[in-house]
Amino acid sequence: LGLKFNMMEQRLGVWSVAIPSVQAPSFRRPCHGFGPVQNCSKHVRAAAKPHFQGGSASALPKLSQMLSYIVTNSGHSCRGGIRNINIAVSKTAATFVGVFAGCVLASPRLEVSRDGRFMHEAGTPNVALQCRQSQALQRRRLPKNVVRVLSGLVLGEIMGSATFSGGWHFCLAYCAVVYLISLEYSNILNRVLNPPIVPILRQSLSVVAVCIVLAAHFGVLTGIFECAAISMLLLLLVLQGNSRQEGGSVPIRFPHIASQVFGVFYVGYLPSFWVRLRAIHVDLPSPPADWLFSLTRLLHWPCQPTVGLCVTVSLVLCIISADTCAFIGGKTWGRRPLILISPKKTVEGAWFGLMGSVCMALLCDATWGFPNDARIAALVGAVVFAASLLGDLVASAMKRDAGLKDASSLVPGHGGILDRFDSYVFS
Repeated sequence: LGLKFNMMEQRLGVWSVAIPSVQAPSFRRPCHGFGPVQNCSKHVRAAAKPHFQGGSASALPKLSQMLSYIVTNSGHSCRGGIRNINIAVSKTAATFVGVFAGCVLASPRLEVSRDGRFMHEAGTPNVALQCRQSQALQRRRLPKNVVRVLSGLVLGEIMGSATFSGGWHFCLAYCAVVYLISLEYSNILNRVLNPPIVPILRQSLSVVAVCIVLAAHFGVLTGIFECAAISMLLLLLVLQGNSRQEGGSVPIRFPHIASQVFGVFYVGYLPSFWVRLRAIHVDLPSPPADWLFSLTRLLHWPCQPTVGLCVTVSLVLCIISADTCAFIGGKTWGRRPLILISPKKTVEGAWFGLMGSVCMALLCDATWGFPNDARIAALVGAVVFAASLLGDLVASAMKRDAGLKDASSLVPGHGGILDRFDSYVFS
């Protein structure tokens, strides 16, 4: 049954019992019940329920105590109080079957064969029901690309409405994004730094990043980064410097100082430029295309054609186009790897991303009538692609150092907020 027994002696009176540790259980039969297990299902449920409630395998050492209790009290259910060794053997065997059922419940996933039928299952009715439910859930699961598109549409509706509304709507939506990015950044730091930063310092970085965005919204354009960096260094010395570490190790090292200053720059100062950009309330030299107003009325989004709205929306569309074209081009024609820190990115995908960003910039120039110069629009599209690629690679380097594939699992199909907005940081 795929169990590996580590011989760890645990003294319980006169008993010395081997405690099993779980490896992946491997059953070679499809879903069905076994006759002997069904005959003793009462003992199986009685043995498995108190020890594997919730499918936890951490309670396996309790098996030794139960075996000792069963063997020493095996005769109380016999007629006339005569101890019967057959009852002890049957209950002990039922206990082991309960252990095996619990191992299957504790297994993180069930292996599926080519025809979609589950091949891992113990013979108890409860586990068989769980197997059928998991099989039905596997059939109903949406494809990954569909989930990715749907979650992108929901996120686009939220941020698109806030972007076109501007003002406090855009500021508060972007403050929420910055707050979540700062939490994911702190989670990455905890996997890299030794000793890890204290929890209150993580929240302090989030508060400082949000304050930088709010300051940009109120028109404070100078001294933001300096004040925020000095504040984080003071908090680092006070909060992290007074924390006691195991073994008397130093609580603050050079990576702690560098990571906090870079965190202020990465999750607070750079994102604040989006708020500054959206706050440019200068009218466009010429009105945009009519179909743009029709589209915004259909989506119930307000549309006041200003330079800030035009440039913000154009940059977002260039980044989305670059990411989409790079993904499709790299998936279809990608052969040569672009850089080692991100093995899935290819040179061919980068070229497709560049073309997608430039084409979208030209389309936005024709729609908005700004900057009304195809050469400038193409140059802006190329620069935006380079900045988005830089942000993507910086985030990939941080996650790779921390041993993470995604910053979190907050956005289905995309990973975390940082995985979705890493291209926007330097743009």
